Amino acid sequence: MSSEKSLAIVLRVVDFSESSAVITLLTQSAGKISAMAKGARRPKSAFFGAIDTLSLSQVIFIPRRAGSLDLLTEAKLVRRFRPCQWSLARLYAGYYLAELLDDFTEPHEPLPELFALAVQTLHDLQTPETDFAYQSVSAILLRYEMRMLQLLGHGLGLTHCAGCDAPLIPATLAVTDPVDHLSNRRMGKLFFSLADTSLVCRDCCRGRGSLIGFSERAAQILRIFQDPHDQAWRTHTPWGSHPVFRDLLDQQWLGLLNRPLRLTPAIRQLTKKEHQRQSAARTKAVRD
Repeated sequence: MSSEKSLAIVLRVVDFSESSAVITLLTQSAGKISAMAKGARRPKSAFFGAIDTLSLSQVIFIPRRAGSLDLLTEAKLVRRFRPCQWSLARLYAGYYLAELLDDFTEPHEPLPELFALAVQTLHDLQTPETDFAYQSVSAILLRYEMRMLQLLGHGLGLTHCAGCDAPLIPATLAVTDPVDHLSNRRMGKLFFSLADTSLVCRDCCRGRGSLIGFSERAAQILRIFQDPHDQAWRTHTPWGSHPVFRDLLDQQWLGLLNRPLRLTPAIRQLTKKEHQRQSAARTKAVRD
């Protein structure tokens, strides 16, 4: 069979023998592949640096028949993922992205939009905190997860009630609006139904299983993070760290995979710490 050339993100590297490794890649043109890299573990391997986890590389591989490993013949490093020099949280976020891609994509199913989203997200995670374009880890992940769900055909219903189809959300949230009290289970008019992956009004929420209390503001924020053309999330990143959003996304992935993701506890912890820091900063600003 003829070889194929493509940009690829390295998702996982597993030792196969003393000299070889099995590499799981998300390629731009062929989707996810698992390929044998012969000699990859040798000290002077031609693959050196190009098959590190989350590296972006130009690869050449030979596809094999279904059920067999492809053969990786060449890999040239384009960009290495290196946030760990200054942020452990961003390193965990990158590994979390790789876990999502590995668990929720099918072999040899091209997903160019998801590939482009993943490349951009890894770039955002490497942006230094002193840079003008800096965004918080929780906001970057929330944006990525909302867009990934949509691109995989599991986008959340955030405009109409899943029961009566009544429109629920008014005008778009202003960037300067406050973001506290996003979950209002007792007094709120909205709920998010995990079974329907959609909003439901108070009149339609009975008998729909697990519900998450929502406010109109929470739904508006999620719409911004899900909209591929709306960049408002970049200018007000504290939106992304609210616990109600982390609970919602964790439940979505759990429902689709039927098991928790391995890095869920780490992501919940870093999001919690980020939210606490932001709350403390707001309290201090009010006192001053």
